[in-house]
Amino acid sequence: MPQTATERTIVVPSDVLFTEVDSDATPQGVLLNLVTRQYYSLNETGLFIWKRLAAGAPLAEVGAQLSAEFEVDAQTALRSVTNLIDELALAKLLVLEPATN
Repeated sequence: MPQTATERTIVVPSDVLFTEVDSDATPQGVLLNLVTRQYYSLNETGLFIWKRLAAGAPLAEVGAQLSAEFEVDAQTALRSVTNLIDELALAKLLVLEPATN
């Protein structure tokens, strides 16, 4: 059974190339798995999450930032973060590691 993200999960990009695109003034991103050559498109929310995770922000912090930026409740924001992480892990674009402390 695949591991799922929790607030204490460490997210590590895995064999992925990231680019940000500006399409019709709506920020978007594209992730390319360098091994499988499959790509994954990120909408504005996904891009917001990815950039913070790639910078090493903890999941709980990303959820709080998402909540403030998009004016959604904290629980919904954190659920959005963990859902995206689970999808990206399934697509082998990142690896989930348990926190060590």
